This record gives sequence, structure tokens and C-alpha cells, in this order.
Amino acid sequence: MQAGQLEIQRARLGIMTGRQRESVRQRDALARAADFDHAVTELALDRKGWLFYDVNVQGAFSFDTARQIIAQCNDSDLAFYWPIALELKHIDATESPSGQAAAPAQAKGDMHLTVKGQFVARK
Repeated sequence: MQAGQLEIQRARLGIMTGRQRESVRQRDALARAADFDHAVTELALDRKGWLFYDVNVQGAFSFDTARQIIAQCNDSDLAFYWPIALELKHIDATESPSGQAAAPAQAKGDMHLTVKGQFVARK
């Protein structure tokens, strides 16, 4: 009978030891999360303290204009640029979508540019 009780107590000890390990693991995870939250608050990195300005440029542009637009989508002292998409396609002015030669008046630029992203700045 005592051997059976000993086995029951060992099983309980195993369960309690497992619970203790889980509790220690959870306490460590909470401490790491609290440290991260403290660092975010201290550095003023809370998302509420930042402004987001969307960039969505699409169209046909000359090469120089497209280069200038891409150059403007860059980090500066006032804001960071968070790129999402950049797509450049060469426009062939000699062909129309139907396969026939197009008039030069229809060509609005050298390339089709698509720029998407966000400028992120502190409030």
C-alpha cells in the first residue's frame, strides 16, 4: 500500500515540477516582453507617435522624371521611406497594343513607373 502511495506522490511531484518549469518559462517570457515594451517607450517608438504618408505613383514618365521620382522616395532627416513595390516597364512607342505602329503623340513617356510605399515620420 505504501508503494502505491509512493508512486502517486512521485506522479504528483512530476506534475508539480512540470508546472513549476512552465511557470518559470512564462515568467521569463513576460519579463522579456516587459523589457521590450520599456525599450519601445523609452525610445518613443510607439506606433501612435508616428505619422504614415502613403506613396502611390503610377503612370508613364520620361526617364529623367522617373529617376527623380525614385530618388525622392528615400530616407531623409525628417522621415524614413518604407518601400512596398517598385515596377518599371519600358514603353515601346513604335507599337500600339493592337500590334500596329503608333503615332508619336500617343507615347506619353519612356517608361511606365509604379512606386508604392510609405513615408514614416515622428509626430
